[in-house]
Amino acid sequence: MRCMMIIAASILCCARLALAGPDAYREFPMLSSLKVSSADLVSPSVHEGVIMDVLGEGTFLMREKVYLIFRESEVNGVPAEQAKFTLKKGAKVRATVYRLPNKAYFVSELEIK
Repeated sequence: MRCMMIIAASILCCARLALAGPDAYREFPMLSSLKVSSADLVSPSVHEGVIMDVLGEGTFLMREKVYLIFRESEVNGVPAEQAKFTLKKGAKVRATVYRLPNKAYFVSELEIK
């Protein structure tokens, strides 16, 4: 009987997660996970272009460079974790970015057009 209750609870939990959609449990890494502080970020630049490929949650290719969205990022004027957005190949974007030591770009502000 106890085993049946555990199985039923597991099925309900999985169904709830599946119905919640991709934006419901979005969590981005912190910038400090790359051992970079906001004091290390100098001279932002603005990059505009088209997303060439989406590599994962909050990571995309544009202009043959990797762009990373972190908790500290804003998407369309809203903090990234609270924003409802989907990165799609071919979408036009405008990003305020900082170059990171690993040759990728930290996206400070992202505007999806």
